Amino acid sequence: NGLAGRALTIAEPTYIDAAASGSGLTPARVLSRILGAGGAFILLLQLFMAITSTGSAEIIAVSSILTYDIYYEYINPELKERREGLRKIFYTQVADFETEGKVPIASVNPLMSKLVE
Repeated sequence: NGLAGRALTIAEPTYIDAAASGSGLTPARVLSRILGAGGAFILLLQLFMAITSTGSAEIIAVSSILTYDIYYEYINPELKERREGLRKIFYTQVADFETEGKVPIASVNPLMSKLVE
């Protein structure tokens, strides 16, 4: 229990016993006691956002594995070669920018023409 949870353990209507605390209900009870229904809604919203974010990360991980490890390797390896060529052009332009402080438009044109192919 946090400090607010300890303070609420002595009040009878919101008494937090060991079972409720062990179940992780202390934040919900503290927020509902201090902020009312709005506090309970905020906690549910945070929980929903955390679950959604975790699910999104899992989906991105699976799609990256499928794309880079399976599709680029076995199904369409020509795309991997094209991507490597674009990466080389991009890194060359970044190096030009670091040394000269600007990127000449002539070095941007090859990248743009490759991107629209």
